[in-house]
Amino acid sequence: MTPFHAIALLGMLSIGMIGCGTTDSRHAAKAGAFATGQYRNLFGEAGHSPADVTTKINSAFQQLFYGDPKTQAVYFPAGTNAQARVKPIYETFEGWSQSTRGARTWAQLPAQAVKYVRHIEELIERPVTLLSTSPEREDTILMRDPFED
Repeated sequence: MTPFHAIALLGMLSIGMIGCGTTDSRHAAKAGAFATGQYRNLFGEAGHSPADVTTKINSAFQQLFYGDPKTQAVYFPAGTNAQARVKPIYETFEGWSQSTRGARTWAQLPAQAVKYVRHIEELIERPVTLLSTSPEREDTILMRDPFED
């Protein structure tokens, strides 16, 4: 697993598992997942057990923070001049006018949004695995199973 895969996996596993099944009746039914505490368990829907998810999270965490600094770890102790060599790269992209809210499949995305995601994949040299299309938890596209290495 590469560092980019591990970072994406930690984020997705957190999103897929945290808060599953808790409810606060004070919030309206249309409130988002954060307000209601009701989250989709994407990994449960894909047939993965909570134990499998916990094992994968622990493995990714160990790699990111304690793995080989040359090939795995992506978080390092930082000194006062650690970011002096960093140079920002600015790019401009053609946007899209229609909303992505409610898109739950790749085919429902505007063409320019698809081009943007493909460009991100080229930059990071990895496939995008999970794509949120709005602040609503349901508006999520699981593009590939994160348990497939």
